[in-house]
Amino acid sequence: MAITIIEQPQSHTPIYNDQVFVLQGPLFAPPKYIIGLDVSLVIEGGSEIYLGRLKSPTVISYQLPRAGFYSYFNLKELIKQSIFFGTKSNFEAGDISHLIKVIPGEEYAASASGVATYYPSSANIQYVGFNAALRLNEFRQFVPTDLINTGTIAASTGIGQYIMSSYTEAKNILRSTINELTFLCNGGTNTRAIVTYYNGATLLSTQTVAVTTANKTDLTVNGSYNALAVPTNATRYTIALERISNGNDLSPTYSYNLVEACSKYPTLNVYFQNKWGGYDSFIFNKKSTKRDSINRKTYQKQDRYINTYNSYDPAIRTYDSEIKTRHTLSTDWVTEEEMTWLSELVESNNVQFSYDSEFILGVKAEITITILPPVSDWYFNGSQILNATMGGSTSLTASFPASVTSYTFADDFYFAEIKPVLVASNWNTHFDFDESGVTSSAIVFKLVAKQKGTAFTLTNVTSGAPAPNDQINHSNNTAGINEVLSTTTPIQIEDTSFEFKTRDNDKLFQLTINAVETSVYNRQNL
Repeated sequence: MAITIIEQPQSHTPIYNDQVFVLQGPLFAPPKYIIGLDVSLVIEGGSEIYLGRLKSPTVISYQLPRAGFYSYFNLKELIKQSIFFGTKSNFEAGDISHLIKVIPGEEYAASASGVATYYPSSANIQYVGFNAALRLNEFRQFVPTDLINTGTIAASTGIGQYIMSSYTEAKNILRSTINELTFLCNGGTNTRAIVTYYNGATLLSTQTVAVTTANKTDLTVNGSYNALAVPTNATRYTIALERISNGNDLSPTYSYNLVEACSKYPTLNVYFQNKWGGYDSFIFNKKSTKRDSINRKTYQKQDRYINTYNSYDPAIRTYDSEIKTRHTLSTDWVTEEEMTWLSELVESNNVQFSYDSEFILGVKAEITITILPPVSDWYFNGSQILNATMGGSTSLTASFPASVTSYTFADDFYFAEIKPVLVASNWNTHFDFDESGVTSSAIVFKLVAKQKGTAFTLTNVTSGAPAPNDQINHSNNTAGINEVLSTTTPIQIEDTSFEFKTRDNDKLFQLTINAVETSVYNRQNL
């Protein structure tokens, strides 16, 4: 028998919308004829998971030129109920997208009284399902190029796509903000992210961020402050994807402004899963309130005193209780474009928030090293050392031999005899060199940990040599501090409990939402 595929999902399809298949069988079908679909899902970097076989009776049509038996399938419920499309609250093999494989088949019997047998076809229909939910009109107009740059995604050596978010303008974030950029991809391996840092309009530096795309259908770049090497004087940065082999752009450039929490009200990061399945955030920095409500269910009986323990059995017993914590949160004034985007927050079933005040800014350990000349020229009069214990257990050592050459200028001495020793030592593994204090007349440099945290704090620092040959001094030994992100709290936006206020003179808007935390049930019931 032959099956004709009349309709199937697009190459990239939102899983919370219809995933319709229409298949046509032969005009003259054998007894007990039905059409089926075997549905599998490929876990990124893992195995193929068989989800099941769907069967549908056929509907006969005599209308030419499509006369025949038809079966209709919608995979929406099967796919979305699987555990493999995760949210922030469900990490059980969860992800934004997966490859879905569908193999049609036919079942029929040789006679009306015979036993029907199922025959899979050789067809293999594949598409990427991603964790999106579009309104009906949006879904009808959706095409994969809304998210995918087809000019580059077809190339096996790279990917090209747009961020999974409706808002692509410059965005304000705090140092405490978890900032994720999620893209669909095609499994190529020739991709990296480039982060460019600025102070105002002045370029400061760039950073390359490795991303994993092999055998994946989506990738997420962690663009959070705590995940990047952000210069201390940076006020904004941009993130874009590029092809490793030739540096060609694979995505637009997305901009982020680092702002301070300067409000008399508590400042919060509110996170939400947007309609595309990615995760967005927005700062709520206006008036917020928090209140608890308690609902108790009780029954009453007679008091009974127990003299032995000088107590009594209370008459009113609580057999069920519920504590709800509600929050009212407000944004600053936002543009019409931001208001339209924030409607996805109100509609989202996956919302969390965190307080900026709970964020602990990490600090890199550092130490200042000063080199002294023996008289006027620059050289080591005898062997010198620079040793320390890092993080309480790792020994860092550098040994400088006595010089055989003297130098008129300090920087010549530093680059010829000091830096090569440091680079060859295990100091170079864990610390960077800030050489801004190295000049023709002085050698003062800092050893700055490559990462933030207490694991790089230095103790037992010894430097130089016994007098009178001591020429290396250390000072300003600063301990590292671990960076700690704020705790996120899941909330549910209450129905019909949000409000967009307008400021007519400049067409700005303000969003106020009412949200409730997960209830606490039956606390210490009597």
